Amino acid sequence: YCNVFSQELINDLRYAPFLLSYSSAFYENAYSRQKVRNANIEEWQRYLGLDYNQTYYLVMKASRTDIQALTKGNKADDRKLSFITSDFVRRHKQALLYLAYAKYLEPYMHIIRQSEGWSYDSEYNDKKEASELNYAKVVNVLIRSWNAETDAELKLRYGYQLVRFAHYNRNYKEAVPKSRCIIRA
Repeated sequence: YCNVFSQELINDLRYAPFLLSYSSAFYENAYSRQKVRNANIEEWQRYLGLDYNQTYYLVMKASRTDIQALTKGNKADDRKLSFITSDFVRRHKQALLYLAYAKYLEPYMHIIRQSEGWSYDSEYNDKKEASELNYAKVVNVLIRSWNAETDAELKLRYGYQLVRFAHYNRNYKEAVPKSRCIIRA
C-alpha cells in the first residue's frame, strides 16, 4: 500500500480512515475487528433505543420470519430476540415492518455478471438477482410505503431501498431521479 498524498497535510480526522495505517482493525485479529462499529447499526441503535449488540442482532441476524411474527403480536422462535417486548413492538412496529421488507429484498440485491471471463459459475450458484423479482410490484410497494410513511428516518430508508432496487435492476436512469426526489423530501 502507498499514499497518494502526504498524510501530514491532513488535519481533519474525518479523513483518517483513508490514510495509510499499519494498525488497521481490518488486518488484525478478531478482537480488533470487534472495535469497529457499523454506522448503520449505530443509527438504528439511536432510533430503537436498544444496546449495540441487540440492535446488531435484530438488524443483521434476525430472520424475516421472526420479525414478521413479532409484528403480528406473536413470539419469535429465536430466543436471542427475547429482549423485544410487546411495548417495543407497539412503539416500533413501522420500523419492524420496514426491516422485514428490507430482509425480503436483501438476498436479491446483486448484479451477477456471469458473462465476464473472470467470473465462475459456482461463485454465483446460490445468489439471487434483483431482476428475478417483479420490478413494477416491488417499486409500487416501496413507493406506497414511502408515501405513507410519516417518520422521516423510515421514509429515508424506504427511499434508499427504492433507489437501490432500481440500481440493482440496472435501471440507472430511473435510480438517479428517484434519489433526487427522495433527498428533497
